[in-house]
Amino acid sequence: MPNVRRAVVVSAAAAVVVAVAGCTGSSSPAPTGTSTWPGGSTTTTSTPSTTTSSSTTTATSDLATRFPKTKAGAEGFVKYLFAVLNAANLRPDPSGVEPLVDQRSCSDCEHWVSSLKLMVDQHERFVGDFVVAQDIKAVDLTESTVVLVTQVITPAGKRVDAQGRVVHVRESLGPFRYDLRLEFRGHWIVTYAESVK
Repeated sequence: MPNVRRAVVVSAAAAVVVAVAGCTGSSSPAPTGTSTWPGGSTTTTSTPSTTTSSSTTTATSDLATRFPKTKAGAEGFVKYLFAVLNAANLRPDPSGVEPLVDQRSCSDCEHWVSSLKLMVDQHERFVGDFVVAQDIKAVDLTESTVVLVTQVITPAGKRVDAQGRVVHVRESLGPFRYDLRLEFRGHWIVTYAESVK
């Protein structure tokens, strides 16, 4: 099954055909517990980015209220994250994504942000949805972490330059399973994400 980063093209150098790189992890996360999840149940000392969100995204201070420390709150947060990713790729603008993810522990998250920054630098944007969730389910909740199992598709789309010329075409892929781990650090933050083969 393709890694979501392979399936979801968000940026590239002009001379390179873009496909998002695969995950480096060789094992799939366990959806029924966090003990075997990469990083285990250990909390990290990293803090959310202080980048200011754009006016079209929810203020960071509002996220804890909108998405409380419950399974339903975590599921709502992931729906919100995917909506922010879709909007960020249309502009492009990484500022709404950065406060929602821990780029140091989540390689997919780091790639989302760096790809958005590269598109900004290259005056490109993505036309179409970055990712569409068909199902989101929180399966394990502890005091400060939650594991979610999602089923997603990456619809067909294209990346265009500032003149609207097509730089890359992406074919639709999925549905496939994509698991996330969140930690509550004042609000939910994605600390790990990986497609399950």
